[in-house]
Amino acid sequence: MKRLILLLFLLSFASASDNFGYSRVSVERVWTIEGPVGSSIDFTGSLVVNNSNQHIISITTDPGIDYETNKDGVVTIHYQGELNSTKMVLKATALVNVDYDTNILSDAPLPENNLSFTNLTEPNEEIETEARLLAEKDSTLNTIANMANWVNDYLEYDLACWGEVNPAQVVFEEQRGVCVEFSHLFISMARSAGLETRYVSGYVLAPSWQPHAWVEVNVPGYGWLPVDPTFNQAGILDSSHVAMNYGDDQSTSYDILLTDNTAVTMTAQNTVTEAFSNEDPKGILLSIDFDNETYIVDVSITNERPEYVFGTYVVSLPEGYGTDSSSIMLLSPDENTHRYYGFNRSLFDDGYTYSVPIYASFNDARDDTTITISTNDAPKPAADVPKPCAVSLFLLCILCARVLH
Repeated sequence: MKRLILLLFLLSFASASDNFGYSRVSVERVWTIEGPVGSSIDFTGSLVVNNSNQHIISITTDPGIDYETNKDGVVTIHYQGELNSTKMVLKATALVNVDYDTNILSDAPLPENNLSFTNLTEPNEEIETEARLLAEKDSTLNTIANMANWVNDYLEYDLACWGEVNPAQVVFEEQRGVCVEFSHLFISMARSAGLETRYVSGYVLAPSWQPHAWVEVNVPGYGWLPVDPTFNQAGILDSSHVAMNYGDDQSTSYDILLTDNTAVTMTAQNTVTEAFSNEDPKGILLSIDFDNETYIVDVSITNERPEYVFGTYVVSLPEGYGTDSSSIMLLSPDENTHRYYGFNRSLFDDGYTYSVPIYASFNDARDDTTITISTNDAPKPAADVPKPCAVSLFLLCILCARVLH
């Protein structure tokens, strides 16, 4: 019996959709099987996942073939029979509502699990050491954020790696990859810390629809939390993430065809289209303020929800005034936190007024403003606010203060 496997090779780009609200998408998969008439066919292929983040509205198949949902919510298409012509086309389409949100009421300590690894996720001593440094024994959630931020910062996104399917140890050494490599390294580190994981194959809008991979982590007392180390998102992913299959690593993401004829071949084509999408700050407030006396920018972020919330925090300043940055941030229930950025006074000549655009966001909570810096009078720093450090041309200090309500 010949066994044909179509691996789901994944290509993604370095930036995804910035919409973290609700969307509706159509996922269509078409498999073409060719071979001699009368050849036996036993085909199984994954279509899409039905879970708490994405809800399937409808499924249609052509011809009318069987499909089922397994215990993890993966919908698989199944056809068994014979080729009645030299070419058979199987098509399945799912209409899906996507809305990533969380309801995390507690932050449990790291579980003490001794987990196994695959050949693609097996850690070496260096990976295990880094995982220990990033782990916080009293906080599973902070450990996840630490590891995702670290992987995103450590690896260089390199499209030359597409199709290579590199194991975590090679990824750690070469420090580059695409979504497959980012996911393998994150899984290796998370499982080293005792966190159960599963590999997610799916799609993302970046900037057109592309196959993509990310990870889900089993959080004690909560369940499966999505984490995308490539785009540096956790918990609330952008709404273009559409999961289609689960596995242990990239090698376990495939469609399979059994046949009695070695001349039979199979190809697949995937199409994803978006019907609509919207934004939703999901209970987060964000604002930007500026003190013209101290030259301090204050980004205030407030979680109005009585639960933990993950978000991707982004800040952007014009060239010459600072660098763009992005990181996963975890907010506690009802937390208000501030990020402070200080401008170097020497950048601004006396007697002038400057306009500086600043952008900051936490998922869909955003503020895009232009601050006015007036140098008509010499600045008078407040006694209780540290002066900005004169490091290069800008910044210079980032002060992180958290005020819990």
